[in-house]
Amino acid sequence: MNPAFENAKASSKIITAAIDLYFKGVSFRKISDHLQQFYGFSIHCSNVCRWVTKFTNVVQPYVDSLVPAQIGGVYHVDEMLLHVRKEDNNQLEKKENHTRHMFDNHYSWLWNLMDSKTRFWICSKLSQKRDTASGIAVLKDMKKRAPLPKAFVHDGLPAYDEAYRKELLTLQNPRVQNIRSVSLRHEGLNAGIERLNGTVRDREIVMRGLDKQNTAQDLVDAMRIHYNFIRPHMALENQTPAEKAGIKLQLGQNKVESLMRLAAINKNDIAQLLGFRINKVVVNKQDNYIEIKTNAWLDKREWREINEILIKNGFEWKSCNIDSCWIRTAR
Repeated sequence: MNPAFENAKASSKIITAAIDLYFKGVSFRKISDHLQQFYGFSIHCSNVCRWVTKFTNVVQPYVDSLVPAQIGGVYHVDEMLLHVRKEDNNQLEKKENHTRHMFDNHYSWLWNLMDSKTRFWICSKLSQKRDTASGIAVLKDMKKRAPLPKAFVHDGLPAYDEAYRKELLTLQNPRVQNIRSVSLRHEGLNAGIERLNGTVRDREIVMRGLDKQNTAQDLVDAMRIHYNFIRPHMALENQTPAEKAGIKLQLGQNKVESLMRLAAINKNDIAQLLGFRINKVVVNKQDNYIEIKTNAWLDKREWREINEILIKNGFEWKSCNIDSCWIRTAR
């Protein structure tokens, strides 16, 4: 029994088939019709959307805790507009959308960031504005999920330059390079991320837009997980970006079901809670308690981030000079 499908009325085979069809560009209504014809299973299209959302909620905390150790280090970032029907974005008045029609204000900005060598899609974030605060939020998200890059490549939007100065610029070597690739005339440095935007656009066109921003974020995150861990890429010798980046999960034939099983089994694991920060600590699990110590000097920001996560999950900080640690008794 797959723990990710406990209490589900449909079988894991039907649920994962529906999720896979969604990622392959089939609309929710057509997925519902497919399940009725080939599996004899009747379900409303809105429930198929809930299955995709559940996939995101179950799998995302797990996959975001996995560190892409063999990542190339040249990160590309770009933003695109998504049609979000229930958004009222007055920032877009008197501007044209991607179909050269005037905006109806029902759009949000999607910020995507990926690694050039492995095509690993590191983060995807929706916002109403294309401003510095949104750019900073993207880079903060990136720092939680992947190592710092060697170079940060963007299309010259001033928000990226300011976000770089706030989050990536340092006086210590090696420094992260800030590379502005303004157009295709500049050697086409951002072509890879533009292709990723096209993949997202293809999915959006099938759905005729997304519903509202929070559900849109869930669906975009689901696309990111599928892109990284399930869909093989010809340019990567039929590997997934996760495999190319050193994350070997051995998911087998039904990758959707296997990934959901792994995520459910590892729920509330320390590595899943801390994500990329797990490299900063040493975990000592005993029969009646769990002890976590830092394995190197942490700056105040890193210590506060780890402390906040652990305190929320029942740990206490015990201060005792070199033996200081977080500790939690067995539940």
